[in-house]
Amino acid sequence: MNNYRNTIRKAARTVFVALSLGFIFLIGAAAAQAQDGYRVSKRISFKKGEISSSIKGSISSRLEGHKYFFRVRKGQTVLIKLISSRKDLTFYLMDEEGNSMAEEVELREWTGELPETGDYHLVIGSKHKGVAKYTLFIQIASDI
Repeated sequence: MNNYRNTIRKAARTVFVALSLGFIFLIGAAAAQAQDGYRVSKRISFKKGEISSSIKGSISSRLEGHKYFFRVRKGQTVLIKLISSRKDLTFYLMDEEGNSMAEEVELREWTGELPETGDYHLVIGSKHKGVAKYTLFIQIASDI
């Protein structure tokens, strides 16, 4: 009878340890996924020979942000349009160090020459509750 109890205790400890490790792993994976705080965090790339890209998305709450990043060369001109029926859906654009590329932070459209080669980050957000669908259009060229 004692052998049976010891076997049951060992099995219970093994299951407890396995479940605890699994739980710790899941918490770590969730924290790593949400590390930058955005539900969508995606690199925009352009197919060879193309200078523009359109991305469709949907933000489900005002606490949700979508971050896109793209690489440009110094002196390239960028045209960005955020198309949505929701006027509260806006974006801001910043460089790798977090410096804003525009005087305004609630943009719907922006065109400008970027000063440095590198990654630029575009964050889309909403001020109001409810689903906000959008199309993001980005064009990068030497001259637009």
